[in-house]
Amino acid sequence: MTQTNVARFYLLLFGGIFFLTSCINLMRFYPRDDIWWTPATSPLSLEQSRDRVEVYVRGVPLQSALQSGRLQLAGDSGLAPITANDIRIRLNNYDRVKVERLPLMLSSAAGAGFTGLILLLGATGWVPFRPRRSGAPGPSETGTG
Repeated sequence: MTQTNVARFYLLLFGGIFFLTSCINLMRFYPRDDIWWTPATSPLSLEQSRDRVEVYVRGVPLQSALQSGRLQLAGDSGLAPITANDIRIRLNNYDRVKVERLPLMLSSAAGAGFTGLILLLGATGWVPFRPRRSGAPGPSETGTG
């Protein structure tokens, strides 16, 4: 194999592998159903979600309405007051997750672009190389040019 063919082979091989890896990383960023929400099996209590959500009932904060006993639940056994332990909240964390994943997504996109270029160079056969020098000096080396 000549030096050009070896270089082209390496450009195709490593460019293809890294391009595929970067593209797979980018595909993981596409949203799937319900992955951004707090799990349904472990929702947050009202106190745990205090920094993310405020709930009002007819203009009164839910926490105040619960403490005063104004909220009641009608059930089979009649009316029963609702406590803070009865309330569970699921949050959509899409904004936080998106911001955390942004640097990885940008580096994967840059990697896909760079390795796509390498793959393209190898596929088109444009390989930068230096010609080998032979033992005899050429006209430009003797100064007679």
